[in-house]
Amino acid sequence: MKCLYYLAPTLASTRTISDDLHAIGVKDWFIHVISNDEAGLKRERIHSSNYIETLDFMRTGLLGAYIGFCVGMFAAFLVMAPRYLARTYLLSRICP
Repeated sequence: MKCLYYLAPTLASTRTISDDLHAIGVKDWFIHVISNDEAGLKRERIHSSNYIETLDFMRTGLLGAYIGFCVGMFAAFLVMAPRYLARTYLLSRICP
């Protein structure tokens, strides 16, 4: 899913952008407007976003998964490396 961000200076221009998106077939469910003037959004009947939608869970979730994967791989390396290095060292001492 793509996220497109528009910066609009006024509610009128936000209304115009919203109407243009509706004209090309984008439903209200996919339009989330963040504004300091929530009352103005309701007055203009522009679909506003809720608190959860402003947090951008998808991006932060994927970033957390990536960081967790990297940390897990590094931890696994730290746990397994001494065993592998010890085995390699012992084999080189036994079979020169």
